[in-house]
Formats: sequence, structure tokens, C-alpha cells
Amino acid sequence: MRYLVSHLERGLKQAMAIQMVLDMTHGRPLLYYYYLNICPSQEDQSSYQHLVPHHWTRAIFICKKSGQHAAVALLARQGLFTELTSYWWACHNYILPEDRNLMEELADISHKFKEMRFSDQLVAMFQAVKTHLL
Repeated sequence: MRYLVSHLERGLKQAMAIQMVLDMTHGRPLLYYYYLNICPSQEDQSSYQHLVPHHWTRAIFICKKSGQHAAVALLARQGLFTELTSYWWACHNYILPEDRNLMEELADISHKFKEMRFSDQLVAMFQAVKTHLL
């Protein structure tokens, strides 16, 4: 459980940092960074296939990946980088549709950090993972 929450926390902090960089109008370099680091390794794909039947380890994997996805989704919400999300999903087409939906839900929660306290947001993200996988 500690790893799961740790990955959620790291993803949420990453989204906050990305928003600060975007507020400073440095979105384009961030776009290039994520574009170059999007492709998953073959190990990620094979690990995921082995984890699918095991809900806890699958949840940890999804929480870890959701940090990167939330960053890409945040960049896409700015309107200039919409094709980045479709590229991310094309590179991660091995992820099951129900896990994609969970990752989208986690990205939506992390997008609302301005409106919610960090701890409330983290709890909401954990509850989403618990509802879908645990």
C-alpha cells in the first residue's frame, strides 16, 4: 500500500510542478521532454501483462504510470499539445481499457489541485484506485 500511495503522491506533485512551469510560459520545452520520454520499455509491457491478474501489483503499476499520464494530460489541456495524449496512448496501447479509464480519472483528479487541498486530492485518488482495482 505504501508504494501505491507513494506513486500517487509523486504523480500529484509532478502535476503541480508542471502547472508551475506552464504558468511561467515554459510549456514548449516541457512538451519536448515528455515527447522524448513517452515510449515505454519492452519490460514495462511484459510486466504489465504478468500483473493483470494480480490486482495489488497491477494497481501499483497503474499508479506509477498514471503520474506520467497525468503530466501528459495536463499539457494537452493547455490546448497546444492535444496530439501528445493520443501519442501517449498509442505508445501504451497494451494497457487495458478499464485501466485507461482509471488513469484518465486520476488525471482529472490531479488536474483539480487548485481547487482541493493536496491531502484531499490524494485521498480521492486512492479511493478511485480502491474502487477500480482493490
